[in-house]
Amino acid sequence: MKSLEKLQELLRDLFQLDLADLDFGMYRLLHLKRHELEAFLNDQLPRRVREAFQSMAGQESIDLEKNLSELQDKLRDNLGEAEVLAL
Repeated sequence: MKSLEKLQELLRDLFQLDLADLDFGMYRLLHLKRHELEAFLNDQLPRRVREAFQSMAGQESIDLEKNLSELQDKLRDNLGEAEVLAL
């Protein structure tokens, strides 16, 4: 997943985890929590992104099925059952 890898890289750049010379303030805290941040970026983030897309795909499928059912009903109303079956 190229987009996910790009997001992970952007977050690593944002947190500046690879710059050891930044050892003050917020950067000190980020370096102390580096293992937790890396675990989030490598494990939790991909899992959460995958789950989010799966739920979106599931909802989209439900919406498409509903639209298809509505269109079938309209065809039956306008053309009649026999004409729809002939198609």
